[in-house]
Amino acid sequence: MMKQISKKFKKVTSAALAMALGIGMALPTLALPDGWYAKDETDVVEIVVTKNLMMPINTHVPTINFDFDFTALEVEGSREAADVAKMPSIDSVSVSFTSADQKDVKIVQDAQNNDTGVQYVMKESENIFGQTINWPHAGLYMYSAVENQTVALPGEGKGDIDEILILSEAEYRMEILVAEKSDKTGYYIAGIAIRIIKGDEGEAANGKVDGRPGGPDGDDGFSEFRFRNIYVKNNGKTDPEEPEVIDEFTMLDINKTVKGELASTDKLFDFLVTVHKAEIGVKDTLKYRAYVLNKLENGDYAIADIGFTPEGGTLKQDGKNNDYIEFSTGSEVKVKLTHNQRLAFTDLPVGTSFTVTEKGALNYLPSYNLTIDGEGPVNNKGEYNTDLTVPQKYIGEDENSVAFLNAYNEGPTTGITVDNMPYIVMIALAMFALAGFTAVKYRRGLKFQA
Repeated sequence: MMKQISKKFKKVTSAALAMALGIGMALPTLALPDGWYAKDETDVVEIVVTKNLMMPINTHVPTINFDFDFTALEVEGSREAADVAKMPSIDSVSVSFTSADQKDVKIVQDAQNNDTGVQYVMKESENIFGQTINWPHAGLYMYSAVENQTVALPGEGKGDIDEILILSEAEYRMEILVAEKSDKTGYYIAGIAIRIIKGDEGEAANGKVDGRPGGPDGDDGFSEFRFRNIYVKNNGKTDPEEPEVIDEFTMLDINKTVKGELASTDKLFDFLVTVHKAEIGVKDTLKYRAYVLNKLENGDYAIADIGFTPEGGTLKQDGKNNDYIEFSTGSEVKVKLTHNQRLAFTDLPVGTSFTVTEKGALNYLPSYNLTIDGEGPVNNKGEYNTDLTVPQKYIGEDENSVAFLNAYNEGPTTGITVDNMPYIVMIALAMFALAGFTAVKYRRGLKFQA
């Protein structure tokens, strides 16, 4: 198919050159087939690459650079090495991101306009043909376009867990029609077509794309000459040390306190915790670890021995013989925490989501303060003796924590709570007034009968 296309455009080129030589005037804008962008010799053709950097939600845009390379393949239908060697080189172009691009991040939404847990930022390169290219003669030239597979990770994640970068395997063909200038002083690009032959995952693809800046009318404002990458940031550590280091590498902290003179500081409260993998860039088989920490008298925390069986999870030990709970994505794990204990996850990629439910405890009023990606806290209060759930949240690069507080009901254990007391007083007053009114009426009745 590619050879047939090349032969067809070779005829177009030959006819155009013959016309230029025959009439001795500027070559007019050619009537090229669909998908070709024609230019006259006074214009500079503009073609740009678009980088689509996709990330789990709440990921900060990294400082990173991507290069795109162009390789000579064919000239006038010939792939002979001697002919290809005479083709001019086209220098690579780049797209770079920094934290300044955070303002351009967009969140992918589903058909119901709900967030999907994925975000992206797009950016175009400089004009590929803004450079000087010395065409040796008129004709049809073909180049491949791919992403350079050597990219330096930004190294912005904390700890010893590598960041994840999945590069694009897309491949394009640029077919460039070159014509001679009317004054015989050189050559210019009279038309160009760009076709995709491989998608971002290396799958076969076919079709034209619009490589002009901004893309076609009504599109999202970017060239269709695109390469998609996936970036996932980890801030965790495999075997954290206590006590300070574990705080630095805690990606999610679920902590427990109680208050009230009758509150038990030894009581174990039940929690149901579920962790879901980031929506993009990580494997379904990824495991996560969480340590139980005890608060010491000096205010520091120490890794605790886990004295319960984490139903739904697995009790393991790290390289320093510290107990931890292993979570699988999507599995609900039953955890027990007492006063001044924390459940600290140390290896969650940014964009991992979680839900947690504290089971109701008799005579305790549950509440929590929620902080996600450093924003908060947001307070939510439950009801006595009932469950309290934190709905699905996506963790960010900054602080992610849920601080559960259980207040003990200091009143009698009759089902009457302090929160209900104003209503009880109002009812009592109403009953007292009704009794007084009835007594007055009764006395007046007796007086009338007498």
